[in-house]
Amino acid sequence: MRGADSAGGGDSNGNSNSNSGIGGPREVTIIASQQPWFMTERILGATVYRALKLLGIASSPAQSRVSQYIYSRGDGILRTEAKRAIRAGRMRLRTGRVVDAHARSATMEP
Repeated sequence: MRGADSAGGGDSNGNSNSNSGIGGPREVTIIASQQPWFMTERILGATVYRALKLLGIASSPAQSRVSQYIYSRGDGILRTEAKRAIRAGRMRLRTGRVVDAHARSATMEP
């Protein structure tokens, strides 16, 4: 059964599979259950991963307050190229629940 809305293009990670950058000649759509938050990959010249490791956040137990907070924020996307591509119209962002998926398309609930 197909829903009222289908999103196609790219792979399940929102990649266009082309060498011309984000939102190149193919239609690219990112699908997330809720509005994702975008975060720069570098802070003061260091990668976010290093900061998370040094602060102990990367190894904190799933039940910890910090882990619960990060989980409650929803999907996070490192780097800001996707955010710029969405704003420029080179990439679509859809929020909602996927109810069916095939090789190059996903059907979202109405």
